[in-house]
Amino acid sequence: GGEGEGAAAWDPKRSRRVGVVALKCGMLPDWDVWGERHPLTVLKLERVEVTQVKTADVHGYNAVQVGGGEAKPKRVTRALAGHFEAAGVSPKVALAEFPVSEDALLPVGARLTARHFVPGQTVDVQGVTKGKGTAGVMKRHGFSGQRATHGVSKTHRHAGSTGASQDPGRTWPGKKMAGRMGGVNRTALNLLVYKIDVKRDLLFVRGAVPGFNGGYVRVTDARKLSRRRDAGELGLPLPTYAPTEEDEALWAAWEAEVASGGVAGVGDGGEAVAAWLEQTASVPFELLCKPSGVDPFGIHDWEEGE
Repeated sequence: GGEGEGAAAWDPKRSRRVGVVALKCGMLPDWDVWGERHPLTVLKLERVEVTQVKTADVHGYNAVQVGGGEAKPKRVTRALAGHFEAAGVSPKVALAEFPVSEDALLPVGARLTARHFVPGQTVDVQGVTKGKGTAGVMKRHGFSGQRATHGVSKTHRHAGSTGASQDPGRTWPGKKMAGRMGGVNRTALNLLVYKIDVKRDLLFVRGAVPGFNGGYVRVTDARKLSRRRDAGELGLPLPTYAPTEEDEALWAAWEAEVASGGVAGVGDGGEAVAAWLEQTASVPFELLCKPSGVDPFGIHDWEEGE
């Protein structure tokens, strides 16, 4: 596919793009051209579409609501079913609203794909951490515990004293104690988009993200690192990557092939896979992050001396 037409120009001081909701599939390793191992989290964009648009004139602020994941109609409440029907999209599993700048507003029903992001940029991933239940201070806060030898009577993993002296005569608020651990919103900042899979709508981000496999997370452009670098050097599409007619045809062909069971994955063999690869040879299957110019292990130093 090519770049969509009518792309807006970036304003480094105010442009803010919409994010997506993605399914956390799990983690896997990959090795770059230098032989360095990268731990990657796989995030799948399951037909992410715009379900509502809020503007400053009507709502007082600019925002875009998106939904992801295909939900069964009987699993959706009547209120949400009417909401999705009005937007002209299929029922979604997860919804999320993202504040955006005026130049990043999208029409209702617009689809967001993995091409919304560019390999080499950084993203923030927000999700609900795994619930651990009630945990002690050693697991919850990393306390070292008490002595494991003489003088300790069955309190090896206890917190110990929690209060002060007669003045103030109480325990300070916020004292680290045993209690409920996990199940809270957390954001993993500045994760590198290592590569994307344009056919299966997969994001491969470097590092771990909150939550369990099978849960949904919010993915946005990194806020603490300069967006000017990503927008200028990498050319982030604003407001998003606009699919061409060729992209739409390729998606339809790929989804039909998967639905028929002809393609289960890359390298499975068979005439169907060979025909598909030949048909889509002009479209890159994976867009990979540009490798660093520094060899971290020095394994190629001998080549420079020749």
